[in-house]
Amino acid sequence: MSGDPDSHKFTQRAADSTGEIQQMMRRFRAKPCKAAELEAFVALCSMGSPMGLIADVTDVFCKYLDGPAFDPSKGLDPSLEKRRQIAFISLGGIGVLGTSHSTSLSQFKLEAQPVIRRNWPRILNWILYFGFEATDAGLLTNKRDVSQSISVLGRVLTVVYRDDNELFQEALLKDKGLFKMILKLWWKTNRNEDTAPSLPVALFSLVSSSVEYLVPQPRHEVFPTSTASSTQMALQETVLHVANDDAPGVASRIVGYITNPAHQDKEKHQYACLAFSFIHNITSAGANSKLMNAFFQKKIGLHALRELQLLLLDADRREPILSESMRKTVVLTCFRLIMQSIMAPGALHWTTVLLENGLLHCIGNLARSAYFEDDDPGRDLLTTTFVHFLPTLLVHRGFVQSIIKAVKEAVKDGSAKRIESSFLGEFYKAFSRLVLERAVFNAIYERSSSGHPFEHRSCANCGSFEEFLATGLSKCAGCLVAVYCSRDCQREAWKKGHRYECDSLKGTKQSAGQVLKYGTNTFLEHLAIIEVRRHAKAVKSAINQDALLKNEPRNGIIIIVNYSTNPPQIKPSHLEAEMKELNQESRRSYEKLHDKLSSDQMLMCVISGRGGPDCLQEVHIMPGNTLNGPTEDGEEIILTESEASSVSEWSRVAAQSFDGKNLEFELDEVDFCLLDAHRNYQPGSSWTVSSKKLTVFDYLEEKIKGEELPFDLQ
Repeated sequence: MSGDPDSHKFTQRAADSTGEIQQMMRRFRAKPCKAAELEAFVALCSMGSPMGLIADVTDVFCKYLDGPAFDPSKGLDPSLEKRRQIAFISLGGIGVLGTSHSTSLSQFKLEAQPVIRRNWPRILNWILYFGFEATDAGLLTNKRDVSQSISVLGRVLTVVYRDDNELFQEALLKDKGLFKMILKLWWKTNRNEDTAPSLPVALFSLVSSSVEYLVPQPRHEVFPTSTASSTQMALQETVLHVANDDAPGVASRIVGYITNPAHQDKEKHQYACLAFSFIHNITSAGANSKLMNAFFQKKIGLHALRELQLLLLDADRREPILSESMRKTVVLTCFRLIMQSIMAPGALHWTTVLLENGLLHCIGNLARSAYFEDDDPGRDLLTTTFVHFLPTLLVHRGFVQSIIKAVKEAVKDGSAKRIESSFLGEFYKAFSRLVLERAVFNAIYERSSSGHPFEHRSCANCGSFEEFLATGLSKCAGCLVAVYCSRDCQREAWKKGHRYECDSLKGTKQSAGQVLKYGTNTFLEHLAIIEVRRHAKAVKSAINQDALLKNEPRNGIIIIVNYSTNPPQIKPSHLEAEMKELNQESRRSYEKLHDKLSSDQMLMCVISGRGGPDCLQEVHIMPGNTLNGPTEDGEEIILTESEASSVSEWSRVAAQSFDGKNLEFELDEVDFCLLDAHRNYQPGSSWTVSSKKLTVFDYLEEKIKGEELPFDLQ
């Protein structure tokens, strides 16, 4: 049987050195050795320690690790300093023996693990001492000494984690300073060596594995003195404390493990996977935090999307990069990181980036893969994405344009069919109908707004156009994306919700500008107006049935339109009662608008979001004829019996009351266009002289641009 030549060579060396090793061990047991003698012994053992002697050699090293308990809060014990040199060599000996190519790893684990476990308290004591010395105490001024200390500690900790994971995890819980010390060692290493196999990458592996183990533990057990809301947030605090609050630096370094070209091959891809695991484990609770925003700035959602696309293809390779079990773990981790981008503050931008880079194509492949079991929570998360997260962002014109483009591509490349044939089928069809509805509205909006400068830069708060302002617009100094006409508008926008997305948008001005340019300006305002007008009968009925509202003049009523839910909700309310719930500044804004109302006008409060749990509110003056319904100036739509009985299959979905009941509605200009497609569009048919096969989106957009419509936006 042939074997590895190097293995034979090391085995022979070990056999040749057996007598010398035994002789030195006998001498060490007889009397204390000097540092130079112990160094020579380590060098001899590094050449190969024979089977049967590994336990004895390890025991010799542990013998010289006696010493008083180390307590950094009480200063350095003089006897620790006195024993430092011999203990350092002994600790290094354990690391060398456990990581040497000349020693069988399985044999080392078999023989050395019981000895290490038995002597663990003294080993850990010196690990903490040397870790403190290298990172905090300032005793080592020479960079080479610091590097040597970190190298020795990294080897020993790697050996313990590899061979006795249970012991390593017990130490993380029992000794509250061990995790922080490992973090410090990693952070202290040279960033230029962040390519596997290297000491920094090995230490990061320990950091990532430690986080994975600690996250589910009770916060009071892991961090008893922390006031953080969870173990996860306490871990984030610890990481930032070690990194001197340099969240961008931490994110940059960890994302570097993902983007490092050397980590893309089969042998080293695990290190990129560890980085994804670390980010997911330390940020998955969804709380808006400095570290989480730093990862968003480094486009972690996009990196996760690309990794997911890679791994879905990897499953079909003859020689996959990852094993099936590990691939499933990483696929689900990356999927959850993508979902974090879609759910987080700033999701309006991050989701647009994902859509432009093939999100729907990836979901089409993922939904039909074997990675989601019937009861997997990932299924619910994907479903919620199409039922709630994406629909609530479809009130921003820039996002609507991006998602129309993505859905068109999904139809053309077959992704839409794959999604529809998966467990997401009915949810995606409903979502596609909503996108089609907004595509129609957007096309009508563009046509109705010809000559109006709605595409010019405008204040992200009040909507004032730059060309009409004497002072121009100023960028937010934090993100350099949002622009404002005055300090007052900036302060108001900050309170409304910009503070929740500002951090995550730093460094994204090139790609975020188009998404945020329109803000929640006239597009959303017109969308809300036609929503109320379409449900005018139901709104008037609700007013007449309310004892407080039925005798109230129109200008004493406010109509609330909530787009943070899907379907949207509409509710008439008493203006004075709503104003009592506002802070003083918001109340003054309402009062200023109220003073401008005529007797037949009402205020309209529009609620929307950009992602995350917080919502934005805008107040507008609603045209006085809104509650006259959609057919006041337009042409009534005449339906055939078949069309009338299938309205729910082709028209817009009804809005709801705040208690979840569908509201009565009339068909309007958007429904007229949807009816046209229902009557005339044939999938795969040509519509223009170019004879291109168009999607229903193309068909309707071209119809709206080129033909007379019975309705128009006012």
